[in-house]
Amino acid sequence: MRNEADTRAELIDPKLVEAGWGVVENSFIRREVIAPGRIIGGGKHAAAVTSDYVLRYCGRKLAAVEAKKESRNGARSVTWTHAPAKKPTRSPAPTAARSPACARRSWSSP
Repeated sequence: MRNEADTRAELIDPKLVEAGWGVVENSFIRREVIAPGRIIGGGKHAAAVTSDYVLRYCGRKLAAVEAKKESRNGARSVTWTHAPAKKPTRSPAPTAARSPACARRSWSSP
């Protein structure tokens, strides 16, 4: 059985690189705080919630992935903590063809 670190190293990291994350321009894989922690009173917060992977492309956070150790009952080792509202028809991973587009993007004000 794999522990969480093995799950990341053996299953998740190779798939993310294969899909272009962290390789294609403007795509990044980060470990980030995704929630500051609940307020417990007296101006204090509980521990912040971090994600094993936050996938960013062109400055936008697209997904958070949480790795888990394998269990004996065969449960999955990867949990998507945020999924798109609509199931994508193609892989959400960046491609070289789309990469320059975000660098050329111009924002116009109404």
